Amino acid sequence: EYFTRLIETMPPDWIARQLYASFEDFSGKIFKGFNLSSVHHIDPFPIPDHWGWLVSIDPGGSDPTCVAIFRIDTYGNLVCVDEFYRPNVHPLTIITWMREHIPARDARYVIDYENRLFTIQLQDEFGILCEPAFKDVYAGCQQAASYFWPVPKRPLPPWYTETQPPAMVERFKNGGSPRIFFVKGKCPMIARSCDDYLWDEKRPDRPKRGDDHGADALRYACNSRVRAANRNATEEQAWREQNDPLRHLLADRASYESARQMQRLIDRHN
Repeated sequence: EYFTRLIETMPPDWIARQLYASFEDFSGKIFKGFNLSSVHHIDPFPIPDHWGWLVSIDPGGSDPTCVAIFRIDTYGNLVCVDEFYRPNVHPLTIITWMREHIPARDARYVIDYENRLFTIQLQDEFGILCEPAFKDVYAGCQQAASYFWPVPKRPLPPWYTETQPPAMVERFKNGGSPRIFFVKGKCPMIARSCDDYLWDEKRPDRPKRGDDHGADALRYACNSRVRAANRNATEEQAWREQNDPLRHLLADRASYESARQMQRLIDRHN
């Protein structure tokens, strides 16, 4: 069952290497199934307030600094909703932008800790405590690639079918669903960086050098142990109606609560 689940959910090149012991080097695009017109790109829509916040930071210098802002739905999908992407910028400019776009108290922050000065500034001067990013490039690429791969048997999230144009839903409804999405017009540099993220033919299992700062920030996010948001009352009710083994009792609240209490006692005894 474990291997069947891997075969159903992981990209083909990962399956060939990790499960079938292929000696072929990875080649081509790292994020298979992704391009600038794929299912990953969504029209803007009102993000529910209870969705989580995740901010991934790849500090630059003369290279661009990338700050990627994600919202996390109740299924653990990442939705990239905004970006900061500029070279040669003062840290105060970055922090000012972050304060205007992110509710600091509610967000998790992940950062490439090699820029220690900027990391310390965020904490000591502005009270933003960042978690260190997972920096292993090979393993990080594999994990991030699993977010991009449209898994054939995974349906699109309910919010996708509820908020996206009917033509888009019809076009992509039978093609499987990834676990990462990009709001159109809000994060073009990150999307372009991910589209251009290639395996290096001369350095096996390493990405080709280039404008990869957006892809790096995204890689850090996907490897940060993404936590799904808690369902609100409406979503919880819908989930119970579809998945709760006691859902046939939902219409009778007293019977439902009594059955739940009995189930808890049985579970505790076992």
